[in-house]
Amino acid sequence: MTNKLLLIPFFLLFIGQMRAFDTSDGESFLGLTVENLFKADAIPLDIRPQRGVEADEDNVVFFYGSGFSLFLFKNRVWQVRYDRRAVQAPYDLKIGDQRSRILSGFLQKEMIPLLTGEDSLTFQLRDRPWPVRMSLYFDGESLDDIYVYRSDF
Repeated sequence: MTNKLLLIPFFLLFIGQMRAFDTSDGESFLGLTVENLFKADAIPLDIRPQRGVEADEDNVVFFYGSGFSLFLFKNRVWQVRYDRRAVQAPYDLKIGDQRSRILSGFLQKEMIPLLTGEDSLTFQLRDRPWPVRMSLYFDGESLDDIYVYRSDF
């Protein structure tokens, strides 16, 4: 019992650090360096390679838990992923949101999809200082995956 009580302060410290690491704005992570990430308040739960088809498609993925991952190429974040476990997501999106509601909300903001697919929507978010897109992937009609990324990589 005493050992379990000793773990509580460490758990609370970890939770406090994750709150300080605001994952709701994926664009703010783009371009960060490995050094920036190691100076951040949050520590990744897992760091792993992700092989691409070609060598220039290889990434290192920092998984932080709660469905949030950062993809690095040449020591810079180029992509942010929110998967089905995500508790925070950009643009007031929530995993499980219906495709029609999302599309309607973006159209009201005069954001027209750049690409549409049977199971996806892609929006151009900005062009400067580098082009940024957001791709939304659906399982049926429910939002299942979000990627915010530099489209110049």
